[in-house]
Amino acid sequence: LHHIYTTYLITREYVANHSELTDEDKSLLLLAAITHDWGEAITGDILLPFKTEEHSKKEKELFEELLEEYLGRAVDDKTRAQLVSIVFDS
Repeated sequence: LHHIYTTYLITREYVANHSELTDEDKSLLLLAAITHDWGEAITGDILLPFKTEEHSKKEKELFEELLEEYLGRAVDDKTRAQLVSIVFDS
């Protein structure tokens, strides 16, 4: 949990100092900071040299399931897709 909180604090500082970001972008980045490791909470944190495509696929599936379970309709489909892209395509 310390890692997630630290990531959130760094992201909060970043968005506070980048006025070119929209409020929607700022909110999305903060949400990504908080949720980015949800899949790893179940799969475990696998170091990149050992992480396979199958590990990444499973982590993404779990992340999407947890988003639905914990955030449900509080996050619309567009935001959900953007969040998945930020976490897994960056």
